[in-house]
Amino acid sequence: MQIIVMEKLSHKRLPDVKGIRIGEDIRFDIPQGRLKFLGRALYDNIFVFPKANFLYAAIIVTAAIFDLSNSEFIIFPLACLIILILKGSLAFLINRQYSSFKESGIFPVISKDGVTQVATYTEGGIYITVSNPSWIDIDSIRFYSDFISVQIKDRKDIKDGGRLIYIMAEDALKFKDQIACLWAEALKNPEGKSRLMLYSENEEKEITDYITEHFGAFENVLHEIVSPDVHLDIAIIPASEDRNYITLCTIGAGARPMNIDDAARISYGLADRAEYVVYLPADWKIDNESLKDERYYWPFRVLKETARLPIWTESWLGYGHTIDKEGHELLTEGKPFSSVLLTYPAPDFGTMQYAELSSCKSVSFYLIHPLTSKEIDYKEENGTYYELIDRIYPENCDAMKVFLDRMKS
Repeated sequence: MQIIVMEKLSHKRLPDVKGIRIGEDIRFDIPQGRLKFLGRALYDNIFVFPKANFLYAAIIVTAAIFDLSNSEFIIFPLACLIILILKGSLAFLINRQYSSFKESGIFPVISKDGVTQVATYTEGGIYITVSNPSWIDIDSIRFYSDFISVQIKDRKDIKDGGRLIYIMAEDALKFKDQIACLWAEALKNPEGKSRLMLYSENEEKEITDYITEHFGAFENVLHEIVSPDVHLDIAIIPASEDRNYITLCTIGAGARPMNIDDAARISYGLADRAEYVVYLPADWKIDNESLKDERYYWPFRVLKETARLPIWTESWLGYGHTIDKEGHELLTEGKPFSSVLLTYPAPDFGTMQYAELSSCKSVSFYLIHPLTSKEIDYKEENGTYYELIDRIYPENCDAMKVFLDRMKS
C-alpha cells in the first residue's frame, strides 16, 4: 500500500480558523470495499498506537535475539503468534465495524454537534442516530488522501470498533479546514447545554416547506424575542376550504436533539428531533391584541412549554407520552384540561409524520392533545394510550370535529 502523508487535528491544538465560514453538515457515503477499508484502518493503527507498535517490534526483535543466542526457535514464533492474535482481534473489530455500516446502512455525518453515525430505519426511511460523540469527546482526527480517522476519548461513545470511527472520503484533506472550524466553534462552549441551537438556513427552509405541504401555507409567524436554547417560532396556518381549522406549528424545537437512550432510539426507530402541532377552531382569535389574553394565548404557551420540556429535563418526548401538571393543575383557567398527550397529527393520530432533512436529520411532528384529569386517570388505570384514544374518538367519528369541539369546551 502506498505510504500516505498524514495531517492531524487535535483537541489540544487546533489551527487558526479565522475567516473560514461554517457551512452545512458534511455527509460521507457508506464505505465501499471491505479490503480497502480494512487496509486503511490497519495502516492508521500504526499512528494511533505508536508506543504499542514499537513495543511489539521490540518484543519480536528481543525474541529473535534470544533464540539466536540459544540456537533455538521457540520464543520468536511464540512472540509472533501472540502479536498476530492481538492484531487479528483488531482486524476483527474493524471488519465488524465495516459490516455494521454495510448491513445497517450506517454513514457518518460531521456537524456542529460532533461526529454522528446515522442509519436509515428500514421500516420508515427515518434517519436514526446510532452514536453521536460530541466534539468535547473527540481526541484527534487524522486525514489521509482517501480516508479520515476519528479517535474518541471514551470507548462508550462508539459501537463496533472501540475508540475509532473510520470514514472513507476521496480527497479527504479538503474537509480539514471546515472540520477544524466546526470543532473550534463547539469548544468555545464545551458544555453545550446553554448554547443557542438553530436550524441552518437550508434546514429551516426544508422544515418550512414540509409544514406548508402537510399543514398548509402560512404567512403569519409568532416570532420569539428571547431565545435561551432554541429559537422557537410558531407558524400560524389559517383555516382554508380544505382545512376548516387553524393550525399552530413550532419551528425551531428540532434544531436541538433530544436525549433519547440508545436502546429506545435504535429499537423503535425514534427520531431525536421534534416539532409540535396543535389545532384551533377557525374562529379562534389570533390577532396580536387578543393574544395578550390568556383565553386565546394558552395553546401557544403550552406549545412552547412542551417543546422546551426535553431541554429542561435533559430527556425526550415521543408518541404516547403524557405530560401532567402537578396535582392535576389546569393548563389554563376556564378549560377542563390538566395534561397533554402526544400523538401524531390528525386525521390519523397513529400515523408517523416526520420531515427528512438533507442534513441527514429526521424531525418528527407531534400533536399536542389536551386531556382532562379524568382522561389521564383513565390512561393510567388502563395502561396504554390506545384505549384512551379509542374512548375519546369512537370508531367512524369525525376525529377533527371531536378535537375542535374539545378545544371550544
